[in-house]
Formats: sequence, structure tokens, C-alpha cells
Amino acid sequence: MLQSESCSDRLVQESTVSTRPLLLQSQGLSCSQFSLTWKNVLFIGFISVFRMFLWWTRRLWSSAVSVSVCCHAAVFLLLTRSCEGQYQMVGPSTPVLAMLGVDVVLPCHLEPAADETKSTVEWSRSDLSPRFVHLRRDGVDLLNNQYSSYVGRTHLSSRRLKHGDLSLRLSNVKLSDEGKYSCIAPEKTSTEVHLLVGEWSEEALTSLSLYQSP
Repeated sequence: MLQSESCSDRLVQESTVSTRPLLLQSQGLSCSQFSLTWKNVLFIGFISVFRMFLWWTRRLWSSAVSVSVCCHAAVFLLLTRSCEGQYQMVGPSTPVLAMLGVDVVLPCHLEPAADETKSTVEWSRSDLSPRFVHLRRDGVDLLNNQYSSYVGRTHLSSRRLKHGDLSLRLSNVKLSDEGKYSCIAPEKTSTEVHLLVGEWSEEALTSLSLYQSP
């Protein structure tokens, strides 16, 4: 009986000793696999972060390009509108000569041409008080504040105003009419016309381009 038990104990010890290397080998394999798994996780995490970095970079670049395009478009539209709104008032480069008692046209027109029938148009002289020679607003002649010597002698043509021609006809020219006249479109621009009144020779009138009514 005792011999049998000792044999059993010996078998158990031998089996334990024989299986220990296997257990150690199994544990070593698990550790290597565990280490490899963490390396994979770290690598995958690095790739994910790098891809996210690239995505955000592309997104920010795309936003910057979009903002730049929008800014350039806005500047272009503003410049276009600004250029569209720029008018030049054109008057004669030399004095207008007129003889006493005749009718004369003081030339003034907009470039580019614009319909001024409903706009404000002012003809005035800074040396007079009130300064108004002729005032028109919203298609109506407002002559209440017109300088007294011009009453009944000024006219703006609605037909010409439609094409940007703000020229003023002055009838029965007097010596007192001589002076510098301002042609003004308050919302756009202005110019100055110099009128000289006197007894002019035919040669002088021709050479200096007399503006008088037909």
C-alpha cells in the first residue's frame, strides 16, 4: 500500500516537472503576442491621427481658398459698381460767346449718358444771391428761388435730359448774364461754363464756337 502511494506521488511529480516547460512556453508566447498587439494598436492610432491631421489641413486650406475667392469676387463687384456709378460732367473747354439780345445755349452733358428727367439738375452762379439760375427736381422746375433777372428766360429740355444733356437755354441775353455758371447733378458730378457777353465780330464768334439757338 505504501509502495503504491509513493509510486503515485512520483508520477504526479514527474508529470508536473514535464508540463512546467510547456506552461512557461505557453506564457512566453502569450506575452510576445500581447506586445505585438500593442504595437499594432499604436501604429493604427498614429495612422488615424495622421489621417485626421491631413483631413483638417485640407479642410482649412479649402476654407482659406473659398474665403479668398469670395473676397476677390466681392472686391470685383464693388469695383464694378463703383465704375458703373462714376459719371463725368462735360462742358465746353473755351468760354461761350453770346451777343446781346440773342438766345444762347450753355452746353453741359453727362458721360456716360443717363436719363436725368427725374433727377435734380441745378444751374447756378456763386456770385449771385440767391445763386439759382435754374433748378429742376423730380421732373418739376422749381423757380421760386430763381435769381430775379433770369425769370422767364431759362429752359431745360426734357427730351435732352432723357439722354443726359443738361444744357441750359438762356433767352434774350443781357450784359449782366456774363459770368461763370455751374452745371450740377448733385448725385453725380458738376462742371463750369463761362459765358462772355458782348459785341463780337463774326470771326471771333466762329473761332470760339458760338453756342446760340437756331
